[in-house]
Amino acid sequence: MNIGSIKQIERDRDNNIYFLSKAGRLYLNDKFLFDNVKYLFAVDSYNIYAVTKDKIIRNVSNQFSRMGKYINNDDYNYKKIITNDMGIFALSFDGSMRCVLAFNGDGIDVESLYDIDDIYQVNNSLYLRKNGSTNILVK
Repeated sequence: MNIGSIKQIERDRDNNIYFLSKAGRLYLNDKFLFDNVKYLFAVDSYNIYAVTKDKIIRNVSNQFSRMGKYINNDDYNYKKIITNDMGIFALSFDGSMRCVLAFNGDGIDVESLYDIDDIYQVNNSLYLRKNGSTNILVK
């Protein structure tokens, strides 16, 4: 792969190298995995996620991860995905939310978070909009 065509590189705990090309093609070492990838997000060295252009989240480094299966949600196409230092936050079209936290790899119990209209980030704070009002979720 030409170094000029590389958009992002991540390395997992086993020293496998994930290359994302500017064209959205994802490679593990020298093996093509899949395309249509927007960016990679490393929660930790055990869990590297690919966020696709059609808003699907896939754990590419740990296929057996419970949290990876939870956030992937059978290749669910999310309404909106935000990744930051805190983790991955995904809003579904039915107004529910799923997330995986970066500091311990766990998901947040978001059963009480439903009918959410939007999620967005300002600086390092994550906000949600529900029923026309805005509340801070994580700071």
